[in-house]
Amino acid sequence: MRASSYARVTEAGNFKEVLSVLSVCEIELLIVASEIEGQSTLDVINLIRAGKARCKKKLPIVVLGSPSHDAEAFEAQPIYSGASAYVAMPLSMKKVTPRSTRRSRRMPTG
Repeated sequence: MRASSYARVTEAGNFKEVLSVLSVCEIELLIVASEIEGQSTLDVINLIRAGKARCKKKLPIVVLGSPSHDAEAFEAQPIYSGASAYVAMPLSMKKVTPRSTRRSRRMPTG
C-alpha cells in the first residue's frame, strides 16, 4: 500500500485480492487492468454493479486497456458492462484524470 498527500493507493494482484480490497477499504475510484489474474475484468465490473462486491455499486471504474488490444474494438466491452471509462495503454495521467473526475461527479454515491 502506498499513500500520497492526495490519496491512498491500494494495489491488488489478482481477482481474490481485488474483492478483498473492495470489501475492507473505502474505495473512491477503481482503476483496473483489462486483464486480471484469476478472472475477467468484466466479471469484476458486473459484481460491483450488481452490488455483490461489498462496495458502492456506483463506484467509478476506469479500465486500463492492454497495449496488445485494439483499443477501439475492446473499449465497448467494459463500457457496456458498466465501467465509467476505458483508457488505452500506455497510460497518461492527462487521459485518466479528466475522465475519472468527470464520471465521479456525475455518479451519485451509494
